[in-house]
Amino acid sequence: MAPDRIQLIGHSMGGRVAPRIATADPSIAGLVLLAADTQPMHVAAVRVARYLAELACGPSAEEAVSALVQQAA
Repeated sequence: MAPDRIQLIGHSMGGRVAPRIATADPSIAGLVLLAADTQPMHVAAVRVARYLAELACGPSAEEAVSALVQQAA
């Protein structure tokens, strides 16, 4: 196996961090990003939490989203 032929595939949040991994490891020759998130990590986390809270309606879901929004700020 030739180390200069390593291709890194990242999906969703994995696609978001794949460029950082490739920067840290010079043996990675290329990237494939699938549904990579382009928002900053803290913004994407809030978006996903809000979506999940809609699926699991209730006060505990809303409290969790509020706590995450405060942490992201």
